[in-house]
Amino acid sequence: MAVLVVEDNVLLRMVESDTFRDHGLFVYEAESFVQAISILDHTKDVCALFTDVQLHGIGNGLALAHYAYRKNPHIAVFITSGRILRRKLIYLTEPDLSLSRTTHQTSA
Repeated sequence: MAVLVVEDNVLLRMVESDTFRDHGLFVYEAESFVQAISILDHTKDVCALFTDVQLHGIGNGLALAHYAYRKNPHIAVFITSGRILRRKLIYLTEPDLSLSRTTHQTSA
């Protein structure tokens, strides 16, 4: 089982990926929507997606979450955003992937 971490900021991606690795998980890393789609299309072991909302280039974390869910309805999706004073983490638990789900604020 693996986690796909999608973050265009390389330093944040390293920290996020290391956190999952420290808990014994295998981690795929992607810096863009396109790279993440490629990983999802070519692997079968991704059980969780951890992505930023805003990504460089085409696509964003919400579109990626929808794509991942269509490929695997059992995938756990975590969407983060650092565009506010505190970093937010949104865990989407329902198939419609609406943003009215659990939201946690953490220190930046």
